[in-house]
Amino acid sequence: MPQNALRAILLTCLFIALTSIDINAQEINYRRSSLHLILIESDNFPNKESVMSSYNSYPFPDRYNEHNIGIKSFNPANYKITDAEREANGSAKSKLGKLTSKAVSESSNGMIDSVARDLPLQIEKFIKDNQIAKKVAAKWFNRKDDGTIDYELIKQRGAYSASAEDKDMANATASASDYLLDFELIGNSFVVFNKQTFVSNEIAARIIRDIALSKADSIPNEQLKQKAIEGANKIYERTKEGYTVITKSWLYQLNWNEEVATTFKSYFLNEKIDSKAAWDTTTLFKLNFIGDEVSSALVTFSLKTKRTENEIIDLAVKRNIDNVFSKLQKKYEVFRPVSPVTTVGPVTARIGKKEGLEPGQTFDVLESRKDPKTGAYKYESIGTVKVSKKAPIWDNRIGSKEEPELDESGNPIVTPEFTTFDGGKKVQPGMHFLRLKK
Repeated sequence: MPQNALRAILLTCLFIALTSIDINAQEINYRRSSLHLILIESDNFPNKESVMSSYNSYPFPDRYNEHNIGIKSFNPANYKITDAEREANGSAKSKLGKLTSKAVSESSNGMIDSVARDLPLQIEKFIKDNQIAKKVAAKWFNRKDDGTIDYELIKQRGAYSASAEDKDMANATASASDYLLDFELIGNSFVVFNKQTFVSNEIAARIIRDIALSKADSIPNEQLKQKAIEGANKIYERTKEGYTVITKSWLYQLNWNEEVATTFKSYFLNEKIDSKAAWDTTTLFKLNFIGDEVSSALVTFSLKTKRTENEIIDLAVKRNIDNVFSKLQKKYEVFRPVSPVTTVGPVTARIGKKEGLEPGQTFDVLESRKDPKTGAYKYESIGTVKVSKKAPIWDNRIGSKEEPELDESGNPIVTPEFTTFDGGKKVQPGMHFLRLKK
């Protein structure tokens, strides 16, 4: 039997075994980053109701803990930015070209210009005025209005109590504050601000056509002029249909280090200090801006499609959010999620195209080890594996089951519900995890 055929049979058997067990990464208790999402509200734009419905039904990323602080959205119109503030903060002007800028501005009621110029400053104002960093920290300690705190969430998410030693630590009042030193756990708390825009393609196509017609009008040769006019109209007809969904995301991280932890302990665990008053006035907590990314998706309404208009919009919006998250994860190492190893021989994990996996990508194999200095756990790399170039990558993108990708013969490409990795002979499920290296 050819080696490729044998490998395919083995992968199929593995797929059947996995699906019968019904493995779900969300049910595995392991250390992962925490995340809260905030939607930046928009003015009216085409199909806004459908876009917002799709956004609101987007499943929370299961490679993160949901760190809900109760604020789901904000209206940037409530945070006006003056010219003096723009100048003082060095706010960059829009880099859009004149043509694109005009088209996008018209189709989004000027929203894109606002994004390029003011939104970063408006987000900063919102964070400060609503004490978002303080709310993120308070969530970790289950802080009550009377100032009392506990460590239950930290113990749960940090996978403490795995050993008798951890249980002793959890029950010892004197050492409970050592949880503050779990920088990897508390410090990997993120807030992502998302902006959704739906731009009509017809406006941009019309502007391009009008410019082309204007240039054609100056052509002295009548035959060449007519050809230029026909060409401009054909391009317009091909590009005017549908919309473009634009998702822009801004990534922030809670500033939590040894200095912050020490100050926290001094002010909020000191019986001689009014911790409630100290909390109300503290400026200790901050969110650090990590970076931003943008993703766009074309929404067309072809007569050949089997989907309704709302279904097409839903697919485009959700895949667009997946894409922008994938970009943030690839670009910023600190935001990269950790995924548990599902099986070995070969190594597999339940991550795939939704997370932007590509053949040959290198992943660190991580093991959670206790830091002898702080007593907290942290991930350490014990080796690497690579996404297999021979086995198919799991197509876990939204809508892939209803409309899978097709091969050269037009047949659906069916993938197992896991991705296979090369290497990792010493990897063990339940003990080891994967995180993108490069």
